[in-house]
Amino acid sequence: MNFVRKIRGLRLGHDGSLDKLAVPLWPDVGKALGLSKNHTYDAARSGEIPTIKIGRCLRVPLAALNKMLEDAGKPKPGK
Repeated sequence: MNFVRKIRGLRLGHDGSLDKLAVPLWPDVGKALGLSKNHTYDAARSGEIPTIKIGRCLRVPLAALNKMLEDAGKPKPGK
């Protein structure tokens, strides 16, 4: 949960739930991951960062981002 708190404008509700379901890919997620703008969009394009497209805007669902971070470093099944 510490990583998610770094994202600009993100607040936790009284019950600890997040007040947003998705956040902008750039600058919120990219900068929190320490990536440049180009690397952020390249990672989204390749599927390394989960995104949804709303109109022309790319958003990152927080549930998918948390799962991605939790799974990072875990061995993949079958490998």
